[in-house]
Amino acid sequence: MLKRILVPAALCLFLASCALRMFPPAFDLGPLQRIGLAEFSVEKAEGPLGRMATQQFLEEILRWQRVEVVDLGPLEEALGSVGADRPDRLAYQALGDRYDVAAVFTGRILISDIRPEIDLRNILRRLSVRARFNIFISATLVSTDSGGVMWTRSTEREGEAARLGVGPRGVFDFGLRDQEENHRRMLQRMVRDITRDFRRR
Repeated sequence: MLKRILVPAALCLFLASCALRMFPPAFDLGPLQRIGLAEFSVEKAEGPLGRMATQQFLEEILRWQRVEVVDLGPLEEALGSVGADRPDRLAYQALGDRYDVAAVFTGRILISDIRPEIDLRNILRRLSVRARFNIFISATLVSTDSGGVMWTRSTEREGEAARLGVGPRGVFDFGLRDQEENHRRMLQRMVRDITRDFRRR
């Protein structure tokens, strides 16, 4: 009986190990050896969103890839360190020389304007207003040798910022979600989405 159990179990483990070898990541960063990572830029929003997204992106990359990552800080500051004012081919070549990196990751986050939405279906029983927004995130890997794009991916989602309601008795019900925690969870899911090319399939 024990033999009947152990043989299928061993076979499953063997097939699982073969699957890991058969399905490598869609994009292998290993040959690049050393990569720069600029802090994600943020548009139409304030706070630590850029730092949070950058940290989450770094954790996902290092979780799945054997590569050394160099923190370049904000892209504008990194460009300034090599005397460049825009991210063109010469600027990326200079970054490659200065930081000894084969490529540079850059990222962008864009938060849309807040959109209030009124629930008309229940307006007679309860006046409810929700504040919604869209968040867009993209990441790009640029070669410091040629300045060409080696990889890029983006995603967009909708989030809820706050809710304001008036109940049937005229009592206000105001529920403001913690913005940093709300954005952190959204960014975590979105970063996992855009980094799927670096995970084993």
